[in-house]
Amino acid sequence: MKNMIKTLIFCFLFICTTVACTANKSPTLQQAINQYYGSDIEGALDNFMALSKQNNAEAYYYLGLIYSDSRFKQFNPKTAISYLLSAADLNHIEAMNKLGLIYDNGVGVEQNSLISLDWYRKAKQAEKPITQNIIFSKNENNKLVNSEYPTIFLDLLKEAEDGNAELQHKVAINYDNGALIPRDFSKALFWYKKAALNNYKESQFMLGYFYCRGLGIPQDSNLANDWLIKSGRRAICP
Repeated sequence: MKNMIKTLIFCFLFICTTVACTANKSPTLQQAINQYYGSDIEGALDNFMALSKQNNAEAYYYLGLIYSDSRFKQFNPKTAISYLLSAADLNHIEAMNKLGLIYDNGVGVEQNSLISLDWYRKAKQAEKPITQNIIFSKNENNKLVNSEYPTIFLDLLKEAEDGNAELQHKVAINYDNGALIPRDFSKALFWYKKAALNNYKESQFMLGYFYCRGLGIPQDSNLANDWLIKSGRRAICP
């Protein structure tokens, strides 16, 4: 009887130890990342695959990097996009930017500046909002001074009203991104149009994008394509 009990205890301990060892062998995200940057792509791939089954955004992102890199035998742009989309769905900013880059360069997909910009803008919007209301700037004596955001923007707005296309574009960006002031697509559109009429190419593209996506104005593919053509960028609003 005593021998039977000892045997049962031994088996129990053996099973527990085996389970513990197996659990300890589960990959960690940092281990997989170290393998990726240490050129152990095969090992990294296996571990990122295992982690992706836990719906891990970082794992999806790195899988996207591996499959989008033509240096690796795993190169498969469609698979890369699938993993990056999974990461982006989990609000992964770097994955959104990577998708923007893929469509910007046409890597494994048809080049599309509009979809590229969609992803860049999503990444920008996913960033933490600016809470600080003081920045440093240089005065006329080239010394750093504190400036409130509204004061800086008002100075920029005043100069833009004098007709400088580049500054008009910057005003539009501020309304578009909500960097110095609250976001306002209608005002962004107004200033993009001012700069576009002054033949500022980036504003012409952005104006086309706004018409194509219906930002601050009803969607209009014809007007969008007119401005996209003027911008010189290869982009067509469907």
